[in-house]
Amino acid sequence: MQNYKAIIEADFPELEIGEVKIHDDSWDNVAVEVNGEYIFRFPEKKEGTENPFAVEVRALKYLQDKITLPIPNPTFTGKTVPYMGYRKIPGERLSTELYDSLTKAGKQRLVSDLANFLWEIHQSMTPEEAQAMDVKTEHPLIFVQQILSVLLQQITDETLLDFIQNTAAEFEEVVQQKSIAVFLHNDLHETNMAFDPVARKLNGIFDFGDIATGDIHSDFNPLYSFNRDLLERVVLRYQELSGRTLSLRRIVLYDRINSLSDLAEVIDKPESEVYQHVLRRIAHWKKELGIYT
Repeated sequence: MQNYKAIIEADFPELEIGEVKIHDDSWDNVAVEVNGEYIFRFPEKKEGTENPFAVEVRALKYLQDKITLPIPNPTFTGKTVPYMGYRKIPGERLSTELYDSLTKAGKQRLVSDLANFLWEIHQSMTPEEAQAMDVKTEHPLIFVQQILSVLLQQITDETLLDFIQNTAAEFEEVVQQKSIAVFLHNDLHETNMAFDPVARKLNGIFDFGDIATGDIHSDFNPLYSFNRDLLERVVLRYQELSGRTLSLRRIVLYDRINSLSDLAEVIDKPESEVYQHVLRRIAHWKKELGIYT
């Protein structure tokens, strides 16, 4: 394991480092928490010479005065190796238990904050402006074919294969229907929300490492994974803010395809928690195959 503390101290000797915590539960990054005050993110994989945080840093700096909720403000960039650092947004991940325990007013506040965040980030720049900043463009049809090329070769369970093929076929049909292309956060999972369990409010959103341009619906799909009630409330509020009409079914399909992508990533690790989690989700989905149709 790298000595992250030594790297940060060498680059920023003015920063007095006491307590260091390593958070390595991300697929792409290792987060190093310093003094309970700063977060430094290092790439999990070291491929090529390009700084993997360059686009994210540019976008975050551009977004600073365009998003109401607190977001990371990258004030440290690695000098000897690629990494980025910013003042930590205090809070903990939003759990289903926390959400269920909120009052009606608390839930509505969370709904408003999330819908407003998505509306602001979608309005912050056009897809063309984002692409000029080297933000990637999502190509869902290519994406689903890559998933199928892995899963159909590795999975032998006929029931599971039918579900995968039927989901992919419907997804391919749906995404060919015209939708709005926007600049996306592209990873609005509860793990990327800093929630204050005492004040019962959302303190901010972090991890902009997957920003992209693409179908507006894909920014809502993590909410379906988390809680259908929250998804439906956020979509309704977003539609009120934007005047746009969204398809809950399209959101569901994006979520299912993303989970199948996770399965393809760990297809050779059936003992892993990710593999087992996706199988549990598929078992649940089979009980609500036609939801929102």
